[in-house]
Amino acid sequence: MKRFKNHLALIFICAIFVGIYFLYKTLNYYPVQEITFFTQAHEQLKRCGKNSFVLFDVDDVLITSPDYVARGHLPLWVRLRLLWAFPGILKESVAELVYSLGWQQAPRVLIEPLVVEVINDIKQQGATVLGLTSMESGSYGVISSMPQWRANMLKNMGIVFSQNYPNQMYTGLPLDRDKYPVLFEGILCTNQQPKGEVLAAFLDANNLHPAEIIFFDDSMSNLQSVGHACSQRVIPCTLFLYRGSERFSNTLDSASIIRQIDILMKEHRWVSDQEIAVL
Repeated sequence: MKRFKNHLALIFICAIFVGIYFLYKTLNYYPVQEITFFTQAHEQLKRCGKNSFVLFDVDDVLITSPDYVARGHLPLWVRLRLLWAFPGILKESVAELVYSLGWQQAPRVLIEPLVVEVINDIKQQGATVLGLTSMESGSYGVISSMPQWRANMLKNMGIVFSQNYPNQMYTGLPLDRDKYPVLFEGILCTNQQPKGEVLAAFLDANNLHPAEIIFFDDSMSNLQSVGHACSQRVIPCTLFLYRGSERFSNTLDSASIIRQIDILMKEHRWVSDQEIAVL
């Protein structure tokens, strides 16, 4: 009987902690609007003024790849199949080389070509438009500078962010791969740090207190991170969970994926989904 009572007490204590956790998450949840097209945010964007900041995640919000593997959202069973076929990829240097080759060579397209006009219109209204990406702030594999590579890619697609602030490094934040988060040509590269913390460092470094912040991302955790940073600084924010990239939901069979990665590892050459289908 005593052991039974002890078990009940343990279950009760665990239930209390679980309840506190969910209460904390509920009280610290920042409202999010889910959209699949940027036109659904038109009303908020057309009101942007000179002290408004509009932030866009890059991958799967502005751009994506038409190739399934290059989008990176592989289910666990596919990842396990790849590890079984290519155990060498467990070595960090090999994985970085393979991933960077894929990043460098796989095609990228605008999810909504209209976004170029949307960004230009916001800038014409006087608002500041920045990128906010989790991307590394230094080199990665065969790519010597991820910020420069990404900025050039976006420029070629017609996207140029606001250049109101010089390139900056946020040395008060943690290092990763011996690099700090940076602002490069209007792109905040968080270097795998929480987006809200990097945004806060940018605001503090430039003594900024925007009238509002509007942020588009495809990750709920990133949106909540930015929401938290805005809340701490009493900055009104509007958070959009963007689902537009889900229109690119084609899949490949695992055999084709393995052939694709095999060619990439052996020949350092990316083969598109269309090409691999006829090889």
